[in-house]
Amino acid sequence: MYYRHSRLKIRFNFLMVSYHHAFLSNSNCRVHYFKEQYLSTVPNGIILHLNYILLVIGLVMLFSGVVILAISSYFVPDPLHTVNARYNGKISQNQHSDIVLMDVQKRKNISLYILNEPVDTALNAKIINPRNVLVVNQNFSNKFYINFIPTVDGNYTATITNLNTTLTSIDVLFASSVLFYNNGDPKNFEIYLIMIGVIMLVAGTGTAIVGSIMVILRKYKSKEYNYS
Repeated sequence: MYYRHSRLKIRFNFLMVSYHHAFLSNSNCRVHYFKEQYLSTVPNGIILHLNYILLVIGLVMLFSGVVILAISSYFVPDPLHTVNARYNGKISQNQHSDIVLMDVQKRKNISLYILNEPVDTALNAKIINPRNVLVVNQNFSNKFYINFIPTVDGNYTATITNLNTTLTSIDVLFASSVLFYNNGDPKNFEIYLIMIGVIMLVAGTGTAIVGSIMVILRKYKSKEYNYS
């Protein structure tokens, strides 16, 4: 009796495994058949046309970025080599905020602009060069603006300390001097214009490269299919 029960159990397990294998094979065949039927309904010309559209969009974005940067260069000399870092926040008594300006090139003027609220608040501004040498150390109580000529390439750090007993709001722009007007006010419109131009230039270049690769691969596959 036990032997017969074991034979029935083994036969049942064998039938279940065979059914599962047949089900998976049938499912794979259906998926493969669906892919062939679906892909065959999409003409190669339409896919190639979409790839061309992606390529054209990338080229348009690339051209627009170049035009925007060309326009901004009329107001800001050499806009692609400008650097800027911005901070807007609040600092309490004896606390400080650090703003790091990266990739500064020597002999290209750098400026620090600080606008505080409320006015007549005692603050201190320090600037340290990449060699940890103090370049600027000055107290102020109103709108602050200073520029200097970097002597070392690298990252410069501006530290703003609140010397007052009350909470103070500050708006800081640490940037290339060409991004400021002669009176010390920032060229906000030009800064955003350069930012948009750089974004469109990078995004357009990437989109155009992807579109070109897709067009080339699609043409290669079409030729390979026709030859076969």
